[in-house]
Amino acid sequence: MKCLGNFFIGEGEGAVRIDYDVNNDTLSTLIDRVNRSEANVDMYYDPVSDRFVLKNKTSGSIGIVLHESDNWDTLSCLLYTSPSP
Repeated sequence: MKCLGNFFIGEGEGAVRIDYDVNNDTLSTLIDRVNRSEANVDMYYDPVSDRFVLKNKTSGSIGIVLHESDNWDTLSCLLYTSPSP
């Protein structure tokens, strides 16, 4: 089973779709994909706070909206990718 997913940065027609493959993509690959996209954001992982950080490349008070695809089946992919006992 392929566990393909996507999420969007932005809303409406201007939203940028980021695709990923749970089985093959690394966090570094995903971060690079976001940073190279047309979403106009910089993404990095902060190991101290154990979170991803997104910053606008445009200065000023501009919000960032993220949302997951409606067709993502998290439970099926978790069951598929979890190691057997």
